[in-house]
Amino acid sequence: MIAVKIPGTRKFLADLLSRNTFDSFVLGEATLTTFTSFHIDGTWHPDYFQDDRRKIAGSAESAESVSRNPAAGPVRSSSSVPEKETEPSWQRLRPYVSGLVKGSHSPVSFRIVLKMAPKGIEGVLKNSGSSFTPDQVDGLFMNISYQDGKITCTSGTSMKTFTMDKSLDHAWDQMMLKFFDAKAIPYEQL
Repeated sequence: MIAVKIPGTRKFLADLLSRNTFDSFVLGEATLTTFTSFHIDGTWHPDYFQDDRRKIAGSAESAESVSRNPAAGPVRSSSSVPEKETEPSWQRLRPYVSGLVKGSHSPVSFRIVLKMAPKGIEGVLKNSGSSFTPDQVDGLFMNISYQDGKITCTSGTSMKTFTMDKSLDHAWDQMMLKFFDAKAIPYEQL
């Protein structure tokens, strides 16, 4: 585990909340304090979209009649309904979190835990030459904390079974720093 301080608070917040910089991650959880506290636990509920899938299936059957009758409007694209998403992507939740933070006042504090997506975990394991397999890894995390106008990011790993091997921890630490370098995010290692 490593911790870094982010000196460019304004740029980092724009990268985190307004740009697609972190969109390859999924949301583990988020706690934000503005005029009150908000907590998002990161639990994904795919059944919420079940009615949308039925409507899309039904609209596909009537697509021919829609094309003959332009007044009926376009058939809604299924891209708004996640088919195989099993965890809440940061890309999907970023506008909601951003909406909670926006305003004329800075937030009192927040803690956002981003988790590497499963395909990303495979890539980290492959690039690091690790002997671990993806099914042994519970998660690779980036913990982002904002308090008193300062941002700190900490790396973290979680394995499904106990191991004394810390090679993945070290590889993830280095990958987080490489991510910051690639995205031109300045940091100071603590």
